[in-house]
Amino acid sequence: MNNSSKIAYIFLFYFTSIGSAFAGEALIFNDSGLIGFREGGAVSGIYDSRNATFSCRFLFIEDQGAPKKPNVESYTDTSLLTYVLGEKSFEFSNRNKLFDIKADLYRRDNEWVIQTKSGQAGCENATGTFTFGLKDLQSVTYYVTQKMPAIGIRIVSGKTRFYDIRGGNFVPEKSYLVDGDAVVELKTKGDYSYIRYVGMKPTAEGHVTFGWLRTNALVDPFPSK
Repeated sequence: MNNSSKIAYIFLFYFTSIGSAFAGEALIFNDSGLIGFREGGAVSGIYDSRNATFSCRFLFIEDQGAPKKPNVESYTDTSLLTYVLGEKSFEFSNRNKLFDIKADLYRRDNEWVIQTKSGQAGCENATGTFTFGLKDLQSVTYYVTQKMPAIGIRIVSGKTRFYDIRGGNFVPEKSYLVDGDAVVELKTKGDYSYIRYVGMKPTAEGHVTFGWLRTNALVDPFPSK
């Protein structure tokens, strides 16, 4: 067993040993801006990349109502709906429908290519481009590097402090997340959720943080089942 396999095994053992109820699995990619989630065969996720000038951010869900598409060469073709969160609420029903854009997700083994029918808000620049097809040299291929049991992807509502468990109690720490940050919810304990967060540019890009947040500060941005 190599080191990466050992880490994955320890991670899985830790979470299953405490009796967490997982909804599915989170998909981690070679690009920290992309996070996927798979539950019962259906996929969803978020792409979020920023620099000093641009910001490319959208969510996506599998379009369950679309007809099944044939494979493209050796890639499966899945219909997606990409969308942008609303300003008043992060819930799917309050999204900004002006930015509902259909897309195709091409998958082969651990490869992902997302092609939107038109440019999503803020994209098609240095922070992300998604309008090019499989055969175009400008298309971007993302690679799944890790899978982990998870409850789902959540959006932080308001400034929210991290908590640590000390003597069986949750104690607030100095560090915090801010309104709109995306996290992966891994498990819950009482009124708290254990999450995975990846830092954004310019100071903490790619830095992974695990910690406890209040569950009521997390919003599910995807359609209710």
